[in-house]
Amino acid sequence: MHVKTRKWYQKEPTKFSNLQRDLIKKFPTLRIQISNEKVIIVGMFPVKSNKATINEYLLEIILPDNYPEDLPAINELQGKIPRTPEWHTNGDGTLCPVLPSEYWSRKSECRLIEYLENEVTGLLLAADYFRLKGHWPFSEHRHGYDGYRDYYGKRLGIENPTIVQEFINDIHTNRLKGHFDCPCKSGKKLRNCHATVLWQLRAEMPQDRIRNHLRLNI
Repeated sequence: MHVKTRKWYQKEPTKFSNLQRDLIKKFPTLRIQISNEKVIIVGMFPVKSNKATINEYLLEIILPDNYPEDLPAINELQGKIPRTPEWHTNGDGTLCPVLPSEYWSRKSECRLIEYLENEVTGLLLAADYFRLKGHWPFSEHRHGYDGYRDYYGKRLGIENPTIVQEFINDIHTNRLKGHFDCPCKSGKKLRNCHATVLWQLRAEMPQDRIRNHLRLNI
C-alpha cells in the first residue's frame, strides 16, 4: 500500500503558522494559500526605497516542496518584466533575484521574509532602474548554465570553461578523491590543490539543489 508523503507544512504546522503571521505583518498585501498541495503566495508586492513605496508588482510566489531547503519560484503576473535573460528571468520565465549557487554560499536555508525583503526587492528596484536608464545598476552575471559555470570558475580561480566543467561534473557525481590528479591540470594531487574549495562547493550545493537550479535554467 502506497503511503502518501506529507508536505512540509503538514509535518511542521507551527512553521507554516509562523510564516503566515510574519507574511501578514511584513507584507499585508500578499495572501498565502494552499493549492494543489503547493504553498502559493499571491498579491501586490510593494517595492520600497527609504521606507516609501515607489512601485508595485503583482507576484505569484510558489514555495518548493522541500522548503526551506530550496528557493521559491517567483512569477511576475502583469507583464512588467519581459521573460528574457536580459531582464533576469530563468528559462521557465520565473524571476532570478540571485544566482542560487551564490545564495547558498551565504545561507544554509531560505528564510522567505528575508529573501523577499532583500533579494526580491533588490531585483525589482534594479528592474525599475533598468527600465529608466537602459542598464543595470550592478554588474551582471550571465544566466542559465553559463552563469552557473561562471560562478564556479570564479570560486575555483579557473577561467578555462572546459576545466571548470570537469569540476562541475565531479560535484554532480562525487567521483573525485583526494589522491586523484586535480582536474585543473596543475600536476598536483587534488588534496594538495583544489580539494578545500571543491568540498566547500559540494557542501553548499547538494545534489537536489543543483538539479533544481539546472532544471530552471536549461
